[in-house]
Amino acid sequence: MSEASMTEEPPFDQLGTLLPGDCIVRRPGTFQRFDFHVGTVTVPALLWCRPEQTGRLLIAFNGAVRRTPEKDPQEIFQRRTWVDDIEADILFLSDPTLRSDNRISIGWGQGTQGRYANPAMAQTARFTAECLDIPAGARLYFGTSAGGFQALQAAARDEGSRALVKQSADRLDEIHADLRRHHRWVLLRGPTDRGHRHRSP
Repeated sequence: MSEASMTEEPPFDQLGTLLPGDCIVRRPGTFQRFDFHVGTVTVPALLWCRPEQTGRLLIAFNGAVRRTPEKDPQEIFQRRTWVDDIEADILFLSDPTLRSDNRISIGWGQGTQGRYANPAMAQTARFTAECLDIPAGARLYFGTSAGGFQALQAAARDEGSRALVKQSADRLDEIHADLRRHHRWVLLRGPTDRGHRHRSP
């Protein structure tokens, strides 16, 4: 799908905020946009169901996001143009760490203090898969860079699932010096100057 055709795509079905215990109905050939609220975290999600059922689910995480003033970063779902090329339903997850009140383009699913996003993103994937009756062995978590880190985090919380990652940004000490300085500020100070300290594995 080209950039031009992306502007012509039909609007997403808006499902609003879903909670544990709710359920999603499979709508073939349709994007379904919802927020999944679990604990203290709300995860922005977009579900695509293929016209035919495959019994598989790909869970895709964003990498670095190009920030623009007119676009809410929680409405960016990278790789959604791949839907015709993947023989599976696809759940796209946007990192709740990126918000309109900050300027970061990559967040590793850190969330905010007291609202760690990675477990909530994993729970969003499991919730969706259970609604679609897709077993763990048919779930594939995918991401590159920080999205690869989030894919590994989610797959580790979903026994029997698999992960496919490319250039996973799972070690801050191996990231380019400029990015390292920026993210050290984000991780150490965070929004409240009491953020989390990073320890390399």
